[in-house]
Amino acid sequence: YRGTGAGWKLEAQAVELKNAAGQKLAGRLLLAGDAQTDETDNNPTAISQAELVLEGSGGQVWNAASGQGQGRNTGVFTSADTVLKLSQNTAAYGGKHQTAITWTLTNGPS
Repeated sequence: YRGTGAGWKLEAQAVELKNAAGQKLAGRLLLAGDAQTDETDNNPTAISQAELVLEGSGGQVWNAASGQGQGRNTGVFTSADTVLKLSQNTAAYGGKHQTAITWTLTNGPS
């Protein structure tokens, strides 16, 4: 909390989904938040559904307009709409696959 009331936006970006051998699975991660809280009366907008293509592209997840979203905000991603959708792939490889999500919080109105 900086106290400027300038607003903010939260974006997420995912890299490729790979196993230990570096074999990739194409797909996308749909993040859908179903709750947010703020300790003040100036809540940010509802958490939007963001589609993260598992090849490096990202999207905006949450934002607050100027004068909104001040204080402590908590986003919860427990919605049944938060899912991993894999592309049809005839050369899919087994094993444990992982990705990293980079979260970017930007100052200023969304």
